[in-house]
Amino acid sequence: MGTQDSFDGLLETLRDKPAEQELQRVLKTLANDPPSTRNETLALVSVLLSTTVPEVYWQIPQLRGPIADCCTSIVGLGNLLARISMANKAKEYTLLQSLIDILVRICKEKVVANLMSSGSSRSETAEIERYFFKGKIYIATAELDSHYVENTIFSSVDSYSAFLVSQIYDTLQINVGHAISFIHSALSFHPKFSGHLFSLLFCSENWHLFTSILNESKSFQRKRLLERFWCEFLPSVYGKTATDTKLEALAYILGSFHHHELDVVLVENIVETMNTNLYRLAAYRLSLDSEADTRAVTISQLQKWGSEPAIKLESIVLQQMRTSFLILILKNSPQECANLLKDPLFINAVSTRLGAFSDTVKNLALVLTNELCNTAGQEPIFKDLASDETIPVLEPKLSSLDEAWGVFSQEAEVPDEELQSLETNVSSLNVSPTTNNDDSDYSSDDDDPTVRKKTIQKPLYIKDLLAYISVDTNDSTAFEKRKMAFQHGPTLIRQKSRHGSELRIYTERLLTGLLAMTNIYEDANFEQARLNCMIAVAASDISSGAILVELLGGGDYSLQQRVAILSTLSFAARELAGIDDEFVKSSYTAKDFASEKLPPQLQKQLVGSDDMGFSRLNSAHLALENDLMRERSEKAKDQIAGGKILRISSKVHKTNSNLTVKARASDFHKFIGPKFFFPLVNLWHQVDGIDIGHYSPILTSHYVRTLSLILHSAYPVATDFQDMTRELLLVIVTVIAEVQLDQIPLIESIFTGILLVLDTSDSQHLIETFANELQAIEMWAATLWEKIIDEKVKSLGAGVLLRLHEISASYERTLMGQMNSTF
Repeated sequence: MGTQDSFDGLLETLRDKPAEQELQRVLKTLANDPPSTRNETLALVSVLLSTTVPEVYWQIPQLRGPIADCCTSIVGLGNLLARISMANKAKEYTLLQSLIDILVRICKEKVVANLMSSGSSRSETAEIERYFFKGKIYIATAELDSHYVENTIFSSVDSYSAFLVSQIYDTLQINVGHAISFIHSALSFHPKFSGHLFSLLFCSENWHLFTSILNESKSFQRKRLLERFWCEFLPSVYGKTATDTKLEALAYILGSFHHHELDVVLVENIVETMNTNLYRLAAYRLSLDSEADTRAVTISQLQKWGSEPAIKLESIVLQQMRTSFLILILKNSPQECANLLKDPLFINAVSTRLGAFSDTVKNLALVLTNELCNTAGQEPIFKDLASDETIPVLEPKLSSLDEAWGVFSQEAEVPDEELQSLETNVSSLNVSPTTNNDDSDYSSDDDDPTVRKKTIQKPLYIKDLLAYISVDTNDSTAFEKRKMAFQHGPTLIRQKSRHGSELRIYTERLLTGLLAMTNIYEDANFEQARLNCMIAVAASDISSGAILVELLGGGDYSLQQRVAILSTLSFAARELAGIDDEFVKSSYTAKDFASEKLPPQLQKQLVGSDDMGFSRLNSAHLALENDLMRERSEKAKDQIAGGKILRISSKVHKTNSNLTVKARASDFHKFIGPKFFFPLVNLWHQVDGIDIGHYSPILTSHYVRTLSLILHSAYPVATDFQDMTRELLLVIVTVIAEVQLDQIPLIESIFTGILLVLDTSDSQHLIETFANELQAIEMWAATLWEKIIDEKVKSLGAGVLLRLHEISASYERTLMGQMNSTF
């Protein structure tokens, strides 16, 4: 600057509050030739924020850009954030809005790269990292009322994470080392950042940047990135409806990746995702690594597979998935399979599993042994064992990386061929539609003379039903179509389940469409009608159990919608078990659906509840509670009268002896666990419990109730019933560690679940297998029981304590009898 335009002179001019033209000239000069020292920058920013901004920021729009440019520095950011905090505390809202606008203007494209390019020192780089990538700027704005940051990068973590990724991309062009440091700070700031980062890097143009990042990262940084990439990002790439084309393309891309980082720790994390498509990708990637690396992974997984503590504590679903993964990675290694069959490690692991109480645990040992024999070209050891379908190996047939990347660049997906074929066949039919005259009393609008009547045909095909469900609410016939869908849907769905594959093709779309519906017409029967349709789908197509669980865990749904999913699973399982719930039965015209009813007392309880999903689930749960407590009362009377208490194993029967449960599907005993119960348990372990904020205890209580009701419907015919009781008990043990005294519905559901497990399991098995867990439950129940005010819950707690005491006393007598017999 010359003498006339010296920095001190310009600063003094700003303090004197010059006219608009002079102010524009000074600010333009300072923006083009910024201060050269930290002290000068501090002085300029202080004058701007204390004098210029409060006076003229909103009055002269042309000054906003130059003011933001003058504040674009480490010193400027620090002072700006301090002023924002002060203005918020002082409730100077106009000034606060001005300061936020300056901050938004500063956080523009390439701001970090520009700050870095001015020869930043190590301390200044650390400040940049702290402000942007460790979240100091975002945290400062998060303390403000949301309307101040609406429609800005600070409005949500997602938008701010996307902003950070763009800054990372610009920094990578300048200094990869600094970018790596920024990446790991952002990963610690918020988990959502990783998704945005990998979305940027996962393309043919930027894949080399990912390689550069991994090349220059430290070992622990590389492992952290790869874990996020494999376990969190890759499942989002191939999506919920993964096709072999996508998976093969992805496998080919991963095969070109030069980093052999699938070590035992990362593979264990992949296994714990319980994602079969991820298993296929990992197995293919391992097949390209050295034999030593692959063997290290195999041995590690085999040790975990045969570990007695892991067998006792791991979810059955996870054990099944681990077995599938071992089969998958060994499928193309006949020599390795032959060696393992003679390896003491494998033999001991099989022996440990064969000594377990659970039939499923034993069966997994037989399955893995036979699969190793088949791969090694040997005769199966267990010849009478039916072979289950295994996960298919990926074998990419692509010829180039460009071809593989092209799969993910295609915007339009090819429609399902089977769906296309069905739609073509349906449209070619010559059907004469008939006017529906059976509208019943679904709505009082039928009597409203102001409502124009239009003839809406009854849905004849599932495709029609889906169209009615998803009809645009602006359509003049929308109300009538929704009414028809709710009225005839449950019957149509059950009828179509017996003819062809039409229902199976539309199952997922029906469920998502029903869940997405809103009560726009404020119909008092909406929730009941929607629930009836969802139950019809789940009871007619057992594959819908897994779909519903996936929606529960991955969909952006309200608490009420999630409870509707849980209610659907519960009542569909009960219907398939032959248990009639009156509100379900009355929703459709029964044809070839013979079943048994609940006892009149319990049926009355169900009919007396209201129409909401919460109440339906609660009513069925109440029936179960009454069943369990009735037996508790009888036992208490027996004890008072000196009656004999029998071991539960000597009387394995339903509490209602007059209820004959007759499963509607001949293979109900086989699918109730794998299709309904275990996917729900699997979700619990995948997401590490339920966390939806303030309403977590409510949803957790309904989750435990759903597991209890499914378990009750499965008793005693399910082939894997013991494993189901084990899983419910383990879930309950994890829940009681964090339950609070005021969470009465959750405590009630826990007590009922415990009573159900205790009443349907062998006492000796429970003591021998879950002694520590039962002791923890007893201590928790005893401590809580004295503080509970609710009489019903207190009675349930007393029932739990009584039953635990009975089991303990029975086991002690057994031990004493065994000791006496030895003398």
